[in-house]
Amino acid sequence: MEDGAYRMQAAAAARAPVFVPWRVAPPLLSTALTMLGAGMLGSLLPLRFSAMGLSPGTIGLIASAEALGFLVGCLYNHKIIAPVGLERAYAAFAGMKAVAISSLYFAQSVPVLMLFRFMIGLNAAGLAIIVESWLNALVPNEQRGRVLTLYVLVYGLFYGAGQLLAQNLDVRGPEFLIIAGISTTLALVPMVGINVRAPQLPQRVKLEILKAMRTSPASVMACLLNGLILDHPGHGERSARGNFDRGVRAARQDGRNGGRL
Repeated sequence: MEDGAYRMQAAAAARAPVFVPWRVAPPLLSTALTMLGAGMLGSLLPLRFSAMGLSPGTIGLIASAEALGFLVGCLYNHKIIAPVGLERAYAAFAGMKAVAISSLYFAQSVPVLMLFRFMIGLNAAGLAIIVESWLNALVPNEQRGRVLTLYVLVYGLFYGAGQLLAQNLDVRGPEFLIIAGISTTLALVPMVGINVRAPQLPQRVKLEILKAMRTSPASVMACLLNGLILDHPGHGERSARGNFDRGVRAARQDGRNGGRL
């Protein structure tokens, strides 16, 4: 009897229309704006560094600083988010990331460039944590797949749009850095300027890698291989930044123009 009732409930849930709640719109719009700027940076920063006379190894080292910043942010940004809440923390991370992007124009030495890219990665991790926490808190289980699919689509489409917008910009000038900084700053508006109440902060869960390995070894290995292949620890700028940097430089050395890149 209970099994039959359960099947009837499952069938009714499958037939019921599933709508994406409109409260997920602010984080998705903010993601679109941050990825627009990230796409410009992903295309033009390696070319800018190459024009400055930096070697490929040095350019890769600078990109690794951003990856390290993202990793540190994933581990420790919760200490900033928990006391102030999602909205205020998002404002802080977006503002600091925009400042770090704009400051790259004035940086000339490798240590300073590494510092600013470390800050970009650190704050990008905070933005990613907040957006995904927001989505997970607002979306019930039966809608989560649709919303996360939409999130990934927004992420990739607007990153690509940023690359297209960057094709006619001068890598030596400040324009693309200014536009990327403006785009990141505008991401504040949907999250803190629209009257949509943020969800409650999720309960902190301790990271236990060994326990995760015992529970789902395939998932842990997939995450490890994903990071090794992409050469970047994902998500605020989850864009295969290390490999992408090398690809852009190689294409430019091969004589391809900005449009084809």
